[in-house]
Amino acid sequence: MNTSSIYTKKRFGLDNNIWIVMIAALFLSVTLAAYKLVNDTGVLPCIEPKILVNGSTEISDKTYNTNETIWFRTPIAPGIKAIWNFGDSSKIEEGFSAKHFFTKPAIYNVTVTVNKNCTARAKIHIKNPAEIFKDSSGNITEHIIGADEGMAGEYKFNTPHNADSYKWIVEGNSNFVPRTTKESSFKFRNAGTYIIKLILDNDPQKTYRKEITVTDPSLSINDDNKIKPKKLIDDYPVYIPPKKDTAKDAGKTENTVVAPPVTPPPPPEKKKPMATSEQAFLGYLQAYVCGRMDYTKLYKYFCSDGKPPNVLRDRKFISFEAFCNEIGGQKIEIKSVSFQKNGDCIYQINVEYDKKSWYKKDPCKEQ
Repeated sequence: MNTSSIYTKKRFGLDNNIWIVMIAALFLSVTLAAYKLVNDTGVLPCIEPKILVNGSTEISDKTYNTNETIWFRTPIAPGIKAIWNFGDSSKIEEGFSAKHFFTKPAIYNVTVTVNKNCTARAKIHIKNPAEIFKDSSGNITEHIIGADEGMAGEYKFNTPHNADSYKWIVEGNSNFVPRTTKESSFKFRNAGTYIIKLILDNDPQKTYRKEITVTDPSLSINDDNKIKPKKLIDDYPVYIPPKKDTAKDAGKTENTVVAPPVTPPPPPEKKKPMATSEQAFLGYLQAYVCGRMDYTKLYKYFCSDGKPPNVLRDRKFISFEAFCNEIGGQKIEIKSVSFQKNGDCIYQINVEYDKKSWYKKDPCKEQ
């Protein structure tokens, strides 16, 4: 029986049908690879971005000092990249928020690019701090040059005086290490009023001071600095009835009308913090990390006096506001949250989180 008709010719030792299948598979693989390349590098839909400077969009008429820390933010959805270019030849940064300071006075075009092709711009006016002031006799009156107020961040100072030695300290605050150069800087993480003190040549007669005010719109509570808390009117004076005058009361009869004592109004009830679970709070923190909410929205879950709790992470305590500044815009995953409470009041939060590594998925992209 002749069976040669079921076989085709061979090339290089392989049947022609096998060659056809291999070529078709190769063509399909190349097509799929090309489609994926085009899809990955193609034009994504443009989402109109906004630029917030120090939390505000009203920036056209504002100026900022050289070396003053400025916070930039753009609201974006999770998983979308935002690239910042500050227009001063510094390196670009990625994230929904970024902080930056400019070293030279000029007008800078700060841009943020979203989805690789959608860009927003903001003009930032930078000027030198107050110039050296002199009186009519030519004496220097501005001994410490630097910003008088601004947002939390790094502040730089210098002096017009030449001396053999310099000593800069934050008076009354041992958390800051003294500086010993003509130009110095301090990083203020918490809102408050600080006194910058400069001593020249170790001479008490050459001591100068400058007061600066560090503000943070999200913080209106007492921190470990000099901010005074808002006074809560939660106590009324106790009413003490006057002593009876037995000599006057002796002549009174039973028909004498005695005015009732004045009863003070009851004290207002303290507003209780809103209830939340540890698991729900974990979700809120992750949403803040991914840029979907403002962390100040979480203050309603804290004590009635508005003071946020401390955060324990990596076996170290940190203020809640500093913790949020630390994790904001970072690629991390909140793993666990637990509360320490006094009644309904949360006074400590224990947090564990993991930073994204090359083999882990971005937690913000998964949501």
